[in-house]
Amino acid sequence: MKRRRVQVGAALTRARQRLAGPVRDAGRPDRRSRNSAARRYAPPAHLPLPPSWQCSGCAAAWPCPTKQSQLLVEFGGTTAGLAVYLGACLVAATKDMPAMPLTQARARFLGWLPRRRH
Repeated sequence: MKRRRVQVGAALTRARQRLAGPVRDAGRPDRRSRNSAARRYAPPAHLPLPPSWQCSGCAAAWPCPTKQSQLLVEFGGTTAGLAVYLGACLVAATKDMPAMPLTQARARFLGWLPRRRH
Protein backbone atom coordinates (compact mmCIF):
# COMPACT_ATOMS: atom_id res chain seq x y z
CA MET A 1 0.00 0.00 0.00
CA LYS A 2 2.84 2.40 0.74
CA ARG A 3 4.16 2.09 -2.79
CA ARG A 4 0.86 3.35 -4.23
CA ARG A 5 0.97 6.41 -1.98
CA VAL A 6 4.50 7.22 -3.10
CA GLN A 7 3.47 6.91 -6.74
CA VAL A 8 0.49 9.22 -6.22
CA GLY A 9 2.70 11.70 -4.37
CA ALA A 10 5.24 11.60 -7.17
CA ALA A 11 2.50 12.15 -9.76
CA LEU A 12 1.20 15.16 -7.83
CA THR A 13 4.71 16.60 -7.59
CA ARG A 14 5.27 16.18 -11.34
CA ALA A 15 1.89 17.79 -12.10
CA ARG A 16 2.64 20.76 -9.83
CA GLN A 17 6.05 21.22 -11.45
CA ARG A 18 4.53 21.17 -14.94
CA LEU A 19 1.87 23.69 -13.94
CA ALA A 20 4.39 25.96 -12.21
CA GLY A 21 6.85 25.98 -15.12
CA PRO A 22 10.62 25.71 -15.05
CA VAL A 23 12.37 26.10 -11.72
CA ARG A 24 14.95 28.90 -11.60
CA ASP A 25 18.17 28.81 -9.65
CA ALA A 26 17.81 30.99 -6.55
CA GLY A 27 21.31 32.44 -7.04
CA ARG A 28 20.69 33.67 -10.58
CA PRO A 29 18.74 36.88 -11.17
CA ASP A 30 15.52 36.63 -13.14
CA ARG A 31 16.10 37.94 -16.66
CA ARG A 32 12.46 38.82 -17.16
CA SER A 33 11.25 42.23 -16.13
CA ARG A 34 9.09 42.62 -13.06
CA ASN A 35 6.18 43.63 -15.27
CA SER A 36 6.42 40.50 -17.40
CA ALA A 37 3.06 38.91 -18.11
CA ALA A 38 4.62 35.49 -17.53
CA ARG A 39 5.35 36.38 -13.91
CA ARG A 40 1.86 37.76 -13.27
CA TYR A 41 -0.08 34.98 -14.98
CA ALA A 42 -1.61 32.33 -12.77
CA PRO A 43 -3.61 29.58 -14.48
CA PRO A 44 -7.25 29.37 -13.39
CA ALA A 45 -7.80 26.93 -10.58
CA HIS A 46 -10.91 25.27 -12.07
CA LEU A 47 -12.58 24.93 -8.69
CA PRO A 48 -16.33 24.46 -8.15
CA LEU A 49 -18.40 27.50 -7.22
CA PRO A 50 -21.38 26.39 -5.14
CA PRO A 51 -24.35 26.67 -5.24
CA SER A 52 -24.34 26.63 -9.07
CA TRP A 53 -21.33 24.27 -9.28
CA GLN A 54 -19.85 26.14 -12.22
CA CYS A 55 -16.09 26.11 -12.80
CA SER A 56 -14.20 29.10 -11.37
CA GLY A 57 -11.66 28.94 -14.22
CA CYS A 58 -13.81 28.64 -17.33
CA ALA A 59 -17.46 28.95 -16.15
CA ALA A 60 -18.36 25.51 -17.57
CA ALA A 61 -20.25 22.91 -15.56
CA TRP A 62 -17.87 21.52 -12.94
CA PRO A 63 -15.93 19.27 -13.33
CA CYS A 64 -14.98 20.84 -16.66
CA PRO A 65 -12.80 18.88 -19.13
CA THR A 66 -9.67 20.65 -17.83
CA LYS A 67 -10.46 19.74 -14.23
CA GLN A 68 -11.27 16.17 -15.26
CA SER A 69 -7.76 15.84 -16.74
CA GLN A 70 -6.23 17.43 -13.65
CA LEU A 71 -8.14 15.09 -11.33
CA LEU A 72 -6.98 12.02 -13.24
CA VAL A 73 -3.38 13.18 -12.82
CA GLU A 74 -3.84 14.19 -9.18
CA PHE A 75 -5.32 10.81 -8.26
CA GLY A 76 -2.65 8.95 -10.24
CA GLY A 77 -5.08 6.78 -12.15
CA THR A 78 -6.76 5.38 -9.04
CA THR A 79 -10.34 5.70 -10.17
CA ALA A 80 -11.73 4.22 -6.93
CA GLY A 81 -10.34 7.08 -4.83
CA LEU A 82 -11.40 9.62 -7.43
CA ALA A 83 -14.91 8.14 -7.50
CA VAL A 84 -15.19 8.50 -3.72
CA TYR A 85 -14.11 12.17 -3.95
CA LEU A 86 -16.50 12.90 -6.82
CA GLY A 87 -19.28 11.04 -4.99
CA ALA A 88 -18.86 13.42 -2.06
CA CYS A 89 -19.00 16.35 -4.50
CA LEU A 90 -22.13 14.82 -6.05
CA VAL A 91 -23.85 14.66 -2.65
CA ALA A 92 -22.96 18.29 -1.92
CA ALA A 93 -24.11 19.39 -5.38
CA THR A 94 -27.48 17.62 -5.07
CA LYS A 95 -28.07 19.52 -1.82
CA ASP A 96 -27.22 22.82 -3.54
CA MET A 97 -29.22 22.02 -6.70
CA PRO A 98 -32.25 19.94 -5.67
CA ALA A 99 -33.98 20.55 -9.03
CA MET A 100 -31.22 18.77 -10.98
CA PRO A 101 -32.31 15.24 -11.97
CA LEU A 102 -30.17 12.58 -10.28
CA THR A 103 -29.38 10.87 -13.59
CA GLN A 104 -28.00 14.13 -14.96
CA ALA A 105 -26.01 14.78 -11.77
CA ARG A 106 -24.54 11.26 -11.84
CA ALA A 107 -23.53 11.62 -15.48
CA ARG A 108 -21.96 15.02 -14.78
CA PHE A 109 -19.91 13.96 -11.76
CA LEU A 110 -19.23 10.26 -12.32
CA GLY A 111 -20.12 9.48 -15.93
CA TRP A 112 -16.78 10.62 -17.34
CA LEU A 113 -14.65 8.34 -15.17
CA PRO A 114 -12.74 5.65 -17.07
CA ARG A 115 -14.08 2.16 -16.39
CA ARG A 116 -12.18 -1.08 -16.26
CA ARG A 117 -13.34 -3.74 -18.67
CA HIS A 118 -12.95 -7.36 -17.65
